[in-house]
Amino acid sequence: EPLTISINPRTPAPYTNVTITIGSTLIDLPSSELSISVDGQVVSEGGRTASVRTGGPGSKMTIVARAVTTTKTYEKTLVVIPAQVALIVEPVGTAHPLYAGAILIAPESRVRLVALPDIRTSAGIQIEKKDLAFTWKLGDQILQDQSGLWKDVLVATAPVRYRDAEVTVTVTTKDLSISAQTATFISPVDPFARIYKSDPLGGIDFGNALSGTFLLAGPEE
Repeated sequence: EPLTISINPRTPAPYTNVTITIGSTLIDLPSSELSISVDGQVVSEGGRTASVRTGGPGSKMTIVARAVTTTKTYEKTLVVIPAQVALIVEPVGTAHPLYAGAILIAPESRVRLVALPDIRTSAGIQIEKKDLAFTWKLGDQILQDQSGLWKDVLVATAPVRYRDAEVTVTVTTKDLSISAQTATFISPVDPFARIYKSDPLGGIDFGNALSGTFLLAGPEE
C-alpha cells in the first residue's frame, strides 16, 4: 500500500504508551504534508511519529495517518484494541507439605506454563477461552502441536544447565481482530539438598531442615 502505519509494541496492553510511525516506499514523505490523528484528534503534524497512551481493556483507538502531496492525498486507518495476557510458570514436581518455599525449575525437568488472557470486546465483555487461539513459540520455533483453540496450557522440558529458554504465547480472536502477546524466560537452577532428622518414634521432622553441624546423639539418630 502507498501509506503504512506501524505501532510499537505491535500488541499493546491497556494503559501503555504506543509509538505510531507512518512510512511509505512509494510516496516522498519528506516533501509531503503529514499528520497523525487518534480518535479524531490530531496528535502530530509534519512528523512521521507520534506517541499516545492506550485506554482500558477492550477500548477502541482509531489511528488515521494522512500524507498530502502536490497531486494526491493518501490516507491510512488502523484500529487498535489493547489486550493483555499473563503467564504462570509452574514446575512439575512435588515437595512435602511443610516445605517453606516454592518448587524451583531443575535442568531438563518438566514445566507447565498457563496463559491467562484478558481480551475484551469494545463493549467491555471478556471473550471466553473457547473463542481464542493460542500460539506457543520456543525461541523462534512455533510449537504446532501445542498451539490452537483452547490450548492455554503448555507442558515443556526445561533447558540444560546455564541455558535459558524463551517461551512466547500469542493469543488472538478467531477473526484475528484482537491479539495479545507476552514472553518469559525459563531459567533452571542448580539442585541443592535439604537434610531432615528422622526420629524412630516421631518420624521425619519435615518442619525443620538441618543446617551447619549436627551431632548424632545415639545409634538410632
